[in-house]
Amino acid sequence: MARRSLLGKLSLLLRLLAVGTLFAILSSSAACSQQPEPGRVLLWFVSPQGVESPKFSMEVASTEPQRRKGLMYRNSIGAREGMIFLFPENGMRSFWMKNTYIPLDMVFVSPEWMVAGLLGDVPPLTEDSRSIGKPSQYVLEFAAGTMVELGVGPDWSVKTEGALPKAT
Repeated sequence: MARRSLLGKLSLLLRLLAVGTLFAILSSSAACSQQPEPGRVLLWFVSPQGVESPKFSMEVASTEPQRRKGLMYRNSIGAREGMIFLFPENGMRSFWMKNTYIPLDMVFVSPEWMVAGLLGDVPPLTEDSRSIGKPSQYVLEFAAGTMVELGVGPDWSVKTEGALPKAT
């Protein structure tokens, strides 16, 4: 009887080790898949209570030609993707949706990486100028409805992982 009890405990220990090893492998794979691709950074939001949003893979627009083109001529954007517009200094920002085929959420961000304001579900294919009426240094664009889904609002902070180029 003692031998069966010992075999049972050994079997349980081996199963626990196998599950732990599998968990470590999967966690490592997930961590690797969260590394930003070249020309991208990972970005997420943090609520005033410290709750973090899922991470987004953000295409970086740090030069004037990149910022001018933005997401124009695209037919879609992934649920956890977006674009970050980097500007050399804080200032008033306005955007239009000329040649942009998809509705977007726009998040205007201060130099301190705090949400300064949002525009939700901005309609595509219009030359109407869109602004929040406050200065910002960074602007983020996501698929329309993303910010409502996450509950992002003013006083939320923005975090990034990966090298951000200098804006020119």
